Amino acid sequence: MSLETPWNLLQRLRAEGFCFEAALPGLKEHGLSGEDIGALFGDPTSEMGQWLLAGAGNEPVTLNAVDPPASAELPERRTAKRGVLGWLSGTKAAEGLGLFTEGEIFELNLLQFSVLPEPMRAAVFGDVLPVRLLALNCTAEAATLTVDLDASTGVIQSPRRYALVLEPGAVTLAELPARVCPTTAGVVAVQALFSAEDSRATRRLKFSARPYARPDAAMRNLLVGASFTVATGLSPRLVRSGPTNQGTPDPLRVRVDVTSPLVAPQQEPAFWRLAAL
Repeated sequence: MSLETPWNLLQRLRAEGFCFEAALPGLKEHGLSGEDIGALFGDPTSEMGQWLLAGAGNEPVTLNAVDPPASAELPERRTAKRGVLGWLSGTKAAEGLGLFTEGEIFELNLLQFSVLPEPMRAAVFGDVLPVRLLALNCTAEAATLTVDLDASTGVIQSPRRYALVLEPGAVTLAELPARVCPTTAGVVAVQALFSAEDSRATRRLKFSARPYARPDAAMRNLLVGASFTVATGLSPRLVRSGPTNQGTPDPLRVRVDVTSPLVAPQQEPAFWRLAAL
């Protein structure tokens, strides 16, 4: 066990310019829990409290797709009748990757994407929630899809923004780790938010998907609000009336136990090329 006290460790790392996430391995040696961390950062308005709430910040992490290694655990099929991204006259868009129903796929500026639904599971302070999503560039030119991992302030201590460089016509799978560090018990919801620049490229793949609507601040608070998810056990979906049927993927959720000792697992983001259409 380190001779350095938890508070001294935190002060030193902050002074050296590290984010709070860097302190987790050292804090783990002391057997601290999420409640203990909450007690250490009792004043959220202090400089130390602001350091905790800032997390790793919003500097984007850029990922380029690579072929998955042989050991990669790819998602299992959920249905034999639906395509991966989009709807092509009832035919699977990519054989062997029937992961989604039509309503779970969204399109923004000729880019299609969907977040793999995950069952709610138990976690402790410092656990990593993998956010897995498929993406497809429907044009003949490379494009970038930006993904923001949104949760209550201070909950995600790992990077919160990723720029996924999408190759033309390639189905890709991203695994983005979200380290959840709440100091109070309850259900934590992580919402993936998407953005992409307007595209003037020629559409190469003609099948379309449900238009994506990025939630505004009020809707995001509802989607990731712990009080709502604890009370209902459900994650709401944004659906706007009218023929466009806009929407956004449901949040992913974990129920965090803050009384157990914190953990600090290591998981790097991954971005794999799965198929070419």
